[in-house]
Amino acid sequence: MDLIKFFVELRYSQSHKLFRVYDELYSSLVGKEPSEKVPTVLPGFGLHVRERKMRVLVDPERSVVDLEYVPNPGYCLDTIVQSFRKINELAPLPSLARLGARSYWIKPSSIDFEQLVSRYKEKLFRGSRFVEESVDIGVSFVFNDEDYKVNVTFGPMEMTQLRGMLFSKPDDLPSVLTFLDVDYSLKSEGLELSERELRDFTRRALDFAKRESEEVEALLVGGQ
Repeated sequence: MDLIKFFVELRYSQSHKLFRVYDELYSSLVGKEPSEKVPTVLPGFGLHVRERKMRVLVDPERSVVDLEYVPNPGYCLDTIVQSFRKINELAPLPSLARLGARSYWIKPSSIDFEQLVSRYKEKLFRGSRFVEESVDIGVSFVFNDEDYKVNVTFGPMEMTQLRGMLFSKPDDLPSVLTFLDVDYSLKSEGLELSERELRDFTRRALDFAKRESEEVEALLVGGQ
């Protein structure tokens, strides 16, 4: 299967200091936290780098680097690490509550959507009214990979649905395809993440998702 989208999210354990300037100013003026909590958090910002098919989001709760049409894993690893390095240089990131990496994979189908749905029914389910009468189908699994949690979802998809999930809005998508979504994450309150740990996590998430894509492709061989 082909990797079409990969993004990494660093979710903070507390709101980023950069976006709490009102609270920070109050504290610096009076020497204590505001006694009355009001919405004083500034909104975040996003960057869309079209020529690199890349988006970056930095807001009070998280930072995200989102890549589409990744040419190879090495480019993916380097771009993720370099982008978060730049974000951290601009505004040092707080400790983390969650580290996540999510990827979308696709396999074009040589049969139409209805036939592909039937192939899924044959390969994955025993007969039942729910299965036999359904016009679409999808499956979702949850795995543990040591301390990491993985949500894996896959199923048949048509081009219009996939196109709506991509910010680059490509025109050359297959009309019918198998779609795989792998969400790989680690919850760890107060995690201080080094560049090496970020690279290792990103590589681990990519490797796991690649193995899942090979499993799905092998499962449905002959139905594409």
